[in-house]
Amino acid sequence: MLTYKYRKNFHILALTILSWGLFSFFVGKTAYSKPSLVLVFTVGASLLSVWILHLLDYFNSERVLPRHSDLLLILCAFPLAGGLQSGIIYSFSHYLRIPLIKIWMMSPVVALGVFGAKYAIDWLLLLRGRKKKIVLDLLPIERAELIDEFRCLRLDRYFQFLDASEMKETFLQKREAEIDQIIISRAATREFKDDAYLLRAHLAGIPIVDRRKVSADLAGRLNLNDSDSWSFILTATRQTALLCAYSRFKAFFEPLLALLLGLTLSPIIGLLAFALHFGGKGPIFTRRSRLGYLGKSFEILSFNTNLLQTPLRLAKFLRVTHFEHLPQIWNVVCGQMSFFGPKAEAPEYYALLKQSVPQTTMRTTVRPGITGWAQVRAPRFASPPSIDDLRDVMEFDLYYIQHVSLRIDLIILVRTLILMVIGKATVLRAQSTTEDSILGRLAAGQSK
Repeated sequence: MLTYKYRKNFHILALTILSWGLFSFFVGKTAYSKPSLVLVFTVGASLLSVWILHLLDYFNSERVLPRHSDLLLILCAFPLAGGLQSGIIYSFSHYLRIPLIKIWMMSPVVALGVFGAKYAIDWLLLLRGRKKKIVLDLLPIERAELIDEFRCLRLDRYFQFLDASEMKETFLQKREAEIDQIIISRAATREFKDDAYLLRAHLAGIPIVDRRKVSADLAGRLNLNDSDSWSFILTATRQTALLCAYSRFKAFFEPLLALLLGLTLSPIIGLLAFALHFGGKGPIFTRRSRLGYLGKSFEILSFNTNLLQTPLRLAKFLRVTHFEHLPQIWNVVCGQMSFFGPKAEAPEYYALLKQSVPQTTMRTTVRPGITGWAQVRAPRFASPPSIDDLRDVMEFDLYYIQHVSLRIDLIILVRTLILMVIGKATVLRAQSTTEDSILGRLAAGQSK
């Protein structure tokens, strides 16, 4: 029996089977000695694809339309599933003659087909008026605030919000399968007698999420004034076996990847160092003290863009493209940093934050990154930053730590590449004003 998440995303399973079936049919004429292997490969690759997507937290009940990160996850899952399935078949039978490189080359096409078809189906359902039914079992003020957040992001038109009484009526009519999600808060759900329908919803497999998690996901940051250890842990992304393996992979292989990347980019790094040496006066690199993993201090490396007589165009180029951070690859080689992680802050800023933000120490539970969620989402602040600026960056960093996964790292990678190409200011101007309104309101609430 399929779980609730798979039943609510049955289109993905059907489209996956169809796409892999077409792939197997067209390559089966020449790649399979036995026709039955076409069916075996199709079913196996489809089930593996859906299973990997499940491990990667693809089946998120808050999805309205497929997100850009969904495409990234599909592009990661399908080549892996196709490769695993071909290996499984080949280990039991040598009748499979399709090269593995061909599967990896064609599986992205299969993934793009699934994503495009799912996007079109979701749009058609929305155009026909199908809205997701969301139960808001919240206090009146919490309900109004959350609906306002959906409205600011122009998402309210995709949802039909029900209250607790409407949820009970839906259960009495045995139409609980129509409910897509239930959002609750600790303040509103206290009595077992009144919350019996929540227990029935839980047994029916309907996702029940905390209000603070939904608000954080909409804004892409935590609210420090509305977050505690209880909610931080329980609303964090579940670290599946695949995500745990991904974390271990990062810790073990990132220094090796950084060394290989450093050798590959050494001509560019050398050229930039040469230009700085002959274009200005002073040290080429800067070393600044930063607080890293588990509170250990280290020196972060960067190109010195403040050299005397440095050409303005060169300095601006390094800052806009973020090439000034290329020397930090050495910090990754030494195990002091990661490619993706929280922003590496100065020790004095940590001391300043500890006075008002008890969650500060949580920031050192993972290695700081060359780039990260705060680096691509938070605006640039004046130097030195104010306490409010530091709190803003902290909220983005804690959100990353709470949801550390392959998905969020892929989003950071894509956003970083965009920033390097078109510049920070352009990206900030292109951000949705509706999102800015939510972030502004959250910041205003923190200053009260």
